Amino acid sequence: MNVTLHFHFEEFACKDGTPYPEDWITDRLLPLAKDLEKIRERIKKPLLITSAYRTPEHNKAVKGAPNSYHVKGLAVDFKVMSKIDEKSISPDALYAIIDEMIKSGEIRDGGLGKYKGKTIVHYDHGEPGRRWTK
Repeated sequence: MNVTLHFHFEEFACKDGTPYPEDWITDRLLPLAKDLEKIRERIKKPLLITSAYRTPEHNKAVKGAPNSYHVKGLAVDFKVMSKIDEKSISPDALYAIIDEMIKSGEIRDGGLGKYKGKTIVHYDHGEPGRRWTK
């Protein structure tokens, strides 16, 4: 089932096999997926979701933050999918693009993070203004 044009409901499920809570689809998942669509449109490349919803147990197993927005269904970690022969967008560049989109009001202000040595970026619809690198 598609949530938006390019994102499927299953992509937001917990990696332990637990589906995204149906009660949260309208208020949480749909707004987040719509912002991901806007990011995808801006960079003109597909996004690969590496982590979205997490059960409390799975969040603990992956050493996620105790009050993670992933557990609340409001966060997503992702990276740019690109073919070997295409120029990829670095996590630093992706972070900067998303930060610019937040500042311009194109997408919701929330948490934005990047992880040193990894290709993923974190974006959430939690507390506005949170930025970090780890």
